[in-house]
Amino acid sequence: MEAIIYSFLVANILFFLYETDFFVQYVKLLRLNKIFKIDEYEQHLTHVQSDNSYWDWLVFEKQTFLRKLLSCPLCFGFWVNVA
Repeated sequence: MEAIIYSFLVANILFFLYETDFFVQYVKLLRLNKIFKIDEYEQHLTHVQSDNSYWDWLVFEKQTFLRKLLSCPLCFGFWVNVA
């Protein structure tokens, strides 16, 4: 039963992170804009006028292993399920 609950929990986390603006809105609400560079992300959206997500922008800005891992929903979901 626990495995089913954890699977649904991970699925909900992945949905909210990758299919909505949940992360960006909560970072703004908690006033953590400078730490997560939300202002730069919003400037990028206005200049490029694309539908890139925050996670795509992170990899575009600087390619590191952790940012690539976070931008891939399948990779991130796998490691969250393993943990």
